[in-house]
Amino acid sequence: MGSASDSAEQRVTPSSRRKLVAILYADMAGYSRLISRDDQGTLDRLRNLRRELIDPAIEEHAGKVVQTGGDSLLVVFDSIEGAVRCAVKIQDEIPSHDGDRAPDQAIRFRIGINIGDAIADGTDLHGDAVNVTARLQAECLPGGVCVSRSVRDHLHGRLDLEFAELGALRLKNIARPVEAFAVQLVGAKATHVARPSLQDHAQLDLQQLRIFFTVVKLGGISQAADRFGVSPASIGGRLLELEQSCGIVLLHCSDSGVTLTDAGQLVFDHAERVFSQADELQSVLRNLSSVRSGKLTVGGSLTAGEFFLPQVASRFRTSYPEITLSIVSDNSTAILGMIRQADLDIGFIGTDAISRDLDAIPCWHDEIVVIAAPHSSAGVQPMNVIDKREFVMREDGSATRQHIEKFLRSRGLSTTTAMTVSSPEAVKRYVAAGIGWGFASRHSVATEVAAGQLEIVHIDGWNCRRTFYAVLRNGYRLSESQASFVELAKALDQ
Repeated sequence: MGSASDSAEQRVTPSSRRKLVAILYADMAGYSRLISRDDQGTLDRLRNLRRELIDPAIEEHAGKVVQTGGDSLLVVFDSIEGAVRCAVKIQDEIPSHDGDRAPDQAIRFRIGINIGDAIADGTDLHGDAVNVTARLQAECLPGGVCVSRSVRDHLHGRLDLEFAELGALRLKNIARPVEAFAVQLVGAKATHVARPSLQDHAQLDLQQLRIFFTVVKLGGISQAADRFGVSPASIGGRLLELEQSCGIVLLHCSDSGVTLTDAGQLVFDHAERVFSQADELQSVLRNLSSVRSGKLTVGGSLTAGEFFLPQVASRFRTSYPEITLSIVSDNSTAILGMIRQADLDIGFIGTDAISRDLDAIPCWHDEIVVIAAPHSSAGVQPMNVIDKREFVMREDGSATRQHIEKFLRSRGLSTTTAMTVSSPEAVKRYVAAGIGWGFASRHSVATEVAAGQLEIVHIDGWNCRRTFYAVLRNGYRLSESQASFVELAKALDQ
């Protein structure tokens, strides 16, 4: 959201470094969609809402704006009651301030509220409580207020409000479940502040949910009809039944495809987690029924897949001859994406830049060396020779390139790129042809160096080492055969 006036946008000062506060996080639903339709009009409406409603409500309830984004606000309150009253006032009055508009054109916010010990850092606020607040906000439907149990327990019975239980939510990047509640006004002033809960309905049809999920993933009803082997009319009917069961519109269909509503996006996100866990359970059950047969799909970055995993695969086949082993090689960025999508059981990559939604197991160590065509260098070179040479480099998604660039930056060096290629084999071929120097795993060039086709450039102080990791989804339980494959990979270091 745009900047507030100086009088409205107060900042947390260093003197309040750490204390217990009520934290409010507000985020505008559908911001990108509205900006793409009418950027200037949307920004003008946002400024009017800040000036006429949001900033005055924050000031009225003694709140302090800590941070603003294009479509969000982080606000702290000394009073829990003030934070909730402010949120309810904003959500209750936004529709009238924004005018009578169609649902897909209206400005609506999601608001999360939590209590916690937070650290002020200039114009920012840090701490686990802030992260939880932001994730609670994401659990709301537009117009909703979602609070943690600590907020609800503090206010229960003290305000003219009711709290609808949402259960213990698994929030993104939050290790523990968080008990959450949706705020509701009591009596005649009831608004749409509460999040409609699927638990309020008699039964959720998982087949309907699967159809909805597949329609969104494939981008249309016809595509889903082909997948399920039924008519488009049948798919459309099941979608309508799901919307009637949920009591809310989930998506809009057109000749060009489907578009999720804000409620539909929330349901889709939950469905994705449900079916991911179901697929994982199915994998576990298969492993329990036959741990020494079946299929194992392993991914490897190009260096890992071409030069290390063949040794592991050979040893694995000796112990598990009945298991069909598939090895997929791609750059590290692609392998991480396939792990997240559950297209791979395990992936092996040579970078420690692994996000917290994945688990990483250290397996073996490697050294990246500078290579050149035969007789290209003489004796030991100084480190700054890197700045004077052109290099054959891997593509941007390569872990080898990422690791090299990080190593060189730490020493104040950079490279000049002669050309970019998409595999370690290509690097070796073009370096051997004299296009430029290159970087490669010492292990991967051993054969060419022994044959006199390449040479390793000896550079004073060069010590570029890295660790290869086995990567899997958080909480994924390895079967006996999968765990054995990882142990064989770790044995490469012995």
